[in-house]
Amino acid sequence: MAVLLLIDLDHFKTINDALGHQVGDMVFQAVAQRLREAVGERSLFARLGSDEFGLLLTNEASQSHGMAELAEELAQRILAAISRPVFVEERAFNVGASIGMALFPENGDTELDVMRHADMALHQAKVRKRGSLQLYQVSFQDQAAKRLRLGDGLRKAISHDELELYF
Repeated sequence: MAVLLLIDLDHFKTINDALGHQVGDMVFQAVAQRLREAVGERSLFARLGSDEFGLLLTNEASQSHGMAELAEELAQRILAAISRPVFVEERAFNVGASIGMALFPENGDTELDVMRHADMALHQAKVRKRGSLQLYQVSFQDQAAKRLRLGDGLRKAISHDELELYF
C-alpha cells in the first residue's frame, strides 16, 4: 500500500513574477528543506513543476485505512512546516500549500491513474480552501466526467445555433 501526495505551493507564481525566478528558486529551496525535515527518511519526494512537489509514501504492512490516516498526519505536518514564514535575503515570505492525495493500488492501476487522481484531489483541495488537503474520492471522477459532458454539450449547442439568451 502506498500514497502519492501532490503538494502545490499557493501563490508561488506571484513571488516569481514580482521578484524574479532567482528569488523564487531560493524560496522554493527553503520550502524543500522544510519538506525534507517534515517527511524524514521514509519518503521519496521530487519537484514536479515550478511550484509543485510529489511525495511518495509507502508502507508494506499498512491497510488502506491506516495508510490514509498516516498520509493525513504527514500532510498536516507538511502544511504546518510550509506555513511558517520563509526568510530569503532579509525578506519574509508567507508560502502556503494545498495537498491532494491518492492511495494505490486502491485508486489506480497505473502510475498515470494515480497521478491523475492525486491531481483531482489537489484541485478539490484548492477549490474547497487553499491551505487544505484532500484525499481522492471516486466521486471526483464522476464530477469530472459530468463537466466534460456539459462542456461538450454546450459546444455542440453553440455550433448548431441551439442556444438562445433571454434577459
